[in-house]
Amino acid sequence: MASVPPAGNNLHTGTIQHHDDDAHALVGRTTERSRLRAALESSQSGSGRLVLIGGEAGIGKTALVRDLARTASRSGVRVLTGHCFDLTGSGPYAPWLEIVHGQAGEAWPDLPDAFAGGRLGRVTDQAWHQHQMRTFLSALSQHQPTLVVLEDLHWADPASMELLRSIAPHLAQMPALIVATYRDDEPGTDAVLGRHLAALARDDATVRIDVGRLSKPELRDLVNQHYRLANDDVIRLVSYLDRTADGVPFFALELLHALETDGLLRRGRDFSQLGELDRVVVPRLTRQVIEGRLAHLRDRDAGLLSLAAVIGMQVPVAIWQTVSGSDEDELIDTIERLVAARLIEADQAGTSVAFVHALSRDAIYEGVVAPRRRRWHAAIAEALAAQPDPDPDGVAWHFERAGDKRAMEWLERAAERAWAAYAWV
Repeated sequence: MASVPPAGNNLHTGTIQHHDDDAHALVGRTTERSRLRAALESSQSGSGRLVLIGGEAGIGKTALVRDLARTASRSGVRVLTGHCFDLTGSGPYAPWLEIVHGQAGEAWPDLPDAFAGGRLGRVTDQAWHQHQMRTFLSALSQHQPTLVVLEDLHWADPASMELLRSIAPHLAQMPALIVATYRDDEPGTDAVLGRHLAALARDDATVRIDVGRLSKPELRDLVNQHYRLANDDVIRLVSYLDRTADGVPFFALELLHALETDGLLRRGRDFSQLGELDRVVVPRLTRQVIEGRLAHLRDRDAGLLSLAAVIGMQVPVAIWQTVSGSDEDELIDTIERLVAARLIEADQAGTSVAFVHALSRDAIYEGVVAPRRRRWHAAIAEALAAQPDPDPDGVAWHFERAGDKRAMEWLERAAERAWAAYAWV
């Protein structure tokens, strides 16, 4: 297949310093952290529950969950995570399959029949399948208190939501805590999440946390946490962040990194320095931040990153290499640079990477011109279809985005698999 063309001719080599985003983003989250830790302590004593964390994109939901996961791990709680993606290859029960995939061992109870092979199998009776999953989670948590994290529930498929609803009422009798994050500003969430959210929240044991924007004093705390500026400079920087980031932690953090990269904000041994901010114009914040970061990438790296954004939030390295026509060592070098630039993160197995934030992936995807997107979607679909035991949902989605009539065949396969698994919608 053809090599990936450069993403633009205005890109330059450079690096961006890495910082602890979670520590920054948790500024001002005292109440939310307290409620989460209380729920964790309750689950450890045998009375579990469901916690729903809602908020707009970039508001810090994942940072809260990661903070809780660190606390849980330190106290001997098993932490399992499943992600929902925006239909870029996610089939029925995708987050639940991620949770159980590759985890079975001597200390684990039997997996539900449909999940036993690491891929979705036949579900002959939906009620029995739900019962098996409840039994599995109960046995697992009895052996060791368990925290289950479900990320981005707004992208969950109906079958996954129904499974969550079947489990939630039984958590009160388990040493298990389920924490689910969702965007409350995501277009189209009413289609699935909206039908289930009210029912989930009606349970007395369910905790619902709405994460709001940072106030001006909280932004000041964020600045003071990592910079030692004169008071006048703190006031200027906080005013700038308040005006342009609008209280969204992700935007505020990205702006601080951009200011450092541009040399307008410098860390010193004793004091930090802040340059003039009047010349910094941010008409479209997200785009400006992402483009500013891409401007420090090599042309080839930027092109490969654009292709990764078309593949999806989670990117199998083998598919990325096949479609790009890259040499393996070349691609690994690119991955190292993109990880250092905090654009992607690699899994422990080294077989896939994922975008650090959905906002970054969305901005990069939209920056790829439509004809190139169509061509790449077709090539990705063909590469996925050529794999042993290909996932029909992922193949169908990419063929559909490519406007390729082969999408119908793969949609039928996906429908047959979903029908067999009682995941008809």
